[in-house]
Amino acid sequence: MAKLVMKMFACGSTSKKFTSKSKTAEKNNEQGFHKKYCVKQVIGNGGFGTVYAGYRRSDEMPVAIKFAKKDKTMGWMKDDDGQSLPREVYYLQRLRHIDGIVHLLDHYDEKSSSFPDAKSTRRSSSGSGPVSRGSYVIVMERPTNSQDLFDYITQHGSLQEDEARGFLRQIVETLVAMHAEGVVHRDVKDENVLVDLQTGRVRLIDFGSATELKDTDYEDFDGTRVYSPPEWMLHRQYRALPATVWSLGVLLYDMVCGDIPFTNDADIIKATPKLPSRLSEGVVNLIRRLLSVQPEDRPSLEQILDDPWMRPSRETSLQSVCSVDSGIADCVADDSVSEIAPRTNNSTVSQDCIMLTVSDVVDEPVRNTEDLTLSDGPVDSLGALSL
Repeated sequence: MAKLVMKMFACGSTSKKFTSKSKTAEKNNEQGFHKKYCVKQVIGNGGFGTVYAGYRRSDEMPVAIKFAKKDKTMGWMKDDDGQSLPREVYYLQRLRHIDGIVHLLDHYDEKSSSFPDAKSTRRSSSGSGPVSRGSYVIVMERPTNSQDLFDYITQHGSLQEDEARGFLRQIVETLVAMHAEGVVHRDVKDENVLVDLQTGRVRLIDFGSATELKDTDYEDFDGTRVYSPPEWMLHRQYRALPATVWSLGVLLYDMVCGDIPFTNDADIIKATPKLPSRLSEGVVNLIRRLLSVQPEDRPSLEQILDDPWMRPSRETSLQSVCSVDSGIADCVADDSVSEIAPRTNNSTVSQDCIMLTVSDVVDEPVRNTEDLTLSDGPVDSLGALSL
């Protein structure tokens, strides 16, 4: 995910004076962070940094604190004041008024090396050992008694349709609100959905792949391979809205069947998932629509909300925001997808995805590059925040 640092320039005779001031600012910035927040145990780590549990000292509010490695940054965004920010920070600030996303509390550009890293924290409770050479620190809310949807499904197995409907509706409504602001998430998946275990409310997390919404083709893919659409596999391009809808189809299947429908590129291109006979005709029809091979055959987000299967629990939505033939094979007449089975790990990929043509399709397994190691337990699942 994109983690960026602010550029600083110094030249000529003013460089020493600038450096002195900047070092003082860095020290004050770091002291301000530690004065405001307490950093506790590691709850997740990956290629772009480490996420810690923590709390705000003033009121003991639980927070998730991410230390993003500066040498792993991936892009810059300019805010309204012209300040360069990490992509994730930029979009969390821009979308802060939307209830269905995790909220940013603070961010710090830390250039010193006195912040902990995952290795030192795991090795010593005192935090001694090697430390990072500077981080961009992102502080986000950490709802108590919450769990990401991947772990939730792993623990409970396939969800009842009413529960899956409620989750899907909230996610779609949040995406509608984001798209109205001109932002597309680009990595909608179970690991990036946070479930409040008490209220059933869900939030989207991880905005490191977010970008500006446009009507033309995207030729870069920064999401998760097993959630990517056939057009990306075949043509190395996609459009935001149909690709988002495809990922929702994968997610809906995941919720009602207990695992994702596709585990390799060939299966994604064929788009013929097995659907157990226990599923209602309504959810089967919606999955077919969402996983239409042709992007133009997929419904819009608004059409998803108006789908007959989505209507029964319309009034239960926590938020409010202002059937075609898909070519997918018929529903399998047996319960070939188990209720609780070993879960397929998601893998995050970028532009190194292999270009395929129809003649190249073979049943090769997806590369499984597992970025994130999480501790067990509902709260620790917050380690998935924005890695």
